[in-house]
Amino acid sequence: WADLETVFAASWNPHGDDFAFLRAFAQAEANAGRLRLGLARLDGRPVAVELWTIEQGRAYIHKLAFDERAAEASPGTQLSHAMFRQAIDGDEARIFDFGTGDNDYKPAWMPDAVPVRQIDAFDMRQPASWRPAIIIWMSALYQPDRAPEQLRSRKTGGRKAALAGGARR
Repeated sequence: WADLETVFAASWNPHGDDFAFLRAFAQAEANAGRLRLGLARLDGRPVAVELWTIEQGRAYIHKLAFDERAAEASPGTQLSHAMFRQAIDGDEARIFDFGTGDNDYKPAWMPDAVPVRQIDAFDMRQPASWRPAIIIWMSALYQPDRAPEQLRSRKTGGRKAALAGGARR
């Protein structure tokens, strides 16, 4: 676990993770046989980490990070390749869930994005609902939706390009 925290501390986003929560989550998933924790090393030091779970043919990719100092060696890409191979060949996963967000690395591995829809329902007859309803309504005014075609039209590389014989280096 210390290696995971070391990699996250040296990654592009070293702040904001609750490692006590992640560790408890990982332990519970490991006890259930669903955890897949990948670690890549370069010259003996940890340089990339990925935390996945596998359940009923679906791979959930929860957390990933790489040490920025090792970026030239592409440790995150190499580890992702190994994790996908294990999930497909070993765990027989057929669906891969990167979670929410449109991070630049996601289209490199997945050809399509599936829009996530959310419905917020409030009983406006109850005063306790007023504040959260107003907060949700106000936040929607400042976060315009991206059209699904915008998500699908992003250029891909990574796995898709490699399979097509056009891997970039």
